[in-house]
Amino acid sequence: MLKKTFDTLCVTAVVATLSILASNPAQAASFTLQFDNTFDDSLTPPITGTGTLSYAGAIQTGTFSLDTLTNLSLNFTVNGQAFNLGDLAGSSLSSASLVVQTTAGGYQAYFAGGPNGVYFGSLDFQNGQQTGFTFQPSYYSPPPLHLYQEPGTPYKGTYTATATAVPEPAMFLGVAAVGLGGVALKRQRKLAPSANL
Repeated sequence: MLKKTFDTLCVTAVVATLSILASNPAQAASFTLQFDNTFDDSLTPPITGTGTLSYAGAIQTGTFSLDTLTNLSLNFTVNGQAFNLGDLAGSSLSSASLVVQTTAGGYQAYFAGGPNGVYFGSLDFQNGQQTGFTFQPSYYSPPPLHLYQEPGTPYKGTYTATATAVPEPAMFLGVAAVGLGGVALKRQRKLAPSANL
C-alpha cells in the first residue's frame, strides 16, 4: 500500500513537472545598460545613467535586426533624461541591429547600423523634453560600438549592455523531474520481492 502511494506520488510529480516544462514560455532576454560621461569606449565611474533592454526568448550570440526581436523593450535614463522606443527619432528598427557576444560569465550587446535617424547614429531618440540621444553608428569606428552622444548638449560617453548567463527555470524543473523519477525507480527496486528467494 505504501509502495503504491509513493509510486503514484512520484508519477504525479513527474507528469506535473513535464506539463510545466511543456507550457513554460521561454525566458526573456534581459540586458542591463549603464552609461558614463567619458567618451573612450570604457565604462568609467561615475555612472550617469542606467536602463534595460529586453526581448522574448533566450539570449543567443549573433547579430539581430531589431525588428525581428519579439516584445522588444528599451528604456533608459541618462544625465536625467529618460528615453524609450516611443522616442525613436527617424530611426527604423529594421535598419538597426543588436550584436550579442559572450564575455566571461555572461553576454554583452551593442547597437549597430546607421546612419539611421535624425542624428545619423545606429539608433536615434528625441524625448518629450526635445533632448536628443544617439547610439554610435557602425561607420564611426570598428566594433564593438559602445559610444553615445546627446546632440546639442555637452553629454557624450560610453555605454554597456550586459547580461549574466543564467540557466532557464525550466532546466531546474527538468533536473528535478529526472531526480524524482530516479528516486521512484530506486524505491521500487528496493521494495520489490527478491527473485533469489
